[in-house]
Amino acid sequence: MIVLCTRGALLTDLKIAGQLLRIVTAHLGLLPGSRAAQTLGRFFRLAEARPSFPSTYPLLALDRMMLSPHGELLDVSTHDSPLSRRASDHLPIKARLRLDSSSGAILR
Repeated sequence: MIVLCTRGALLTDLKIAGQLLRIVTAHLGLLPGSRAAQTLGRFFRLAEARPSFPSTYPLLALDRMMLSPHGELLDVSTHDSPLSRRASDHLPIKARLRLDSSSGAILR
């Protein structure tokens, strides 16, 4: 299921090994007082950031990965290829996760 939220977020539910994984991508404001960032920070852990902007010469870590308490973030990196550098001014970020099969909850 893919749902486009009115505030610029994309919600995707995936089933991996019989377990649901919820992925939410969103554009958060850059200002420190961003309401969305404050709200998300109450429910998710913020992963270490990687430089992803600009894609031609990544210096700034503007993109973030957040994880609910139901899983473990093993690694975060950028996907750097000639195509990803042409596709956007930000490099995509990617993660390796260990899913908590005992919780039975949707991972966010």
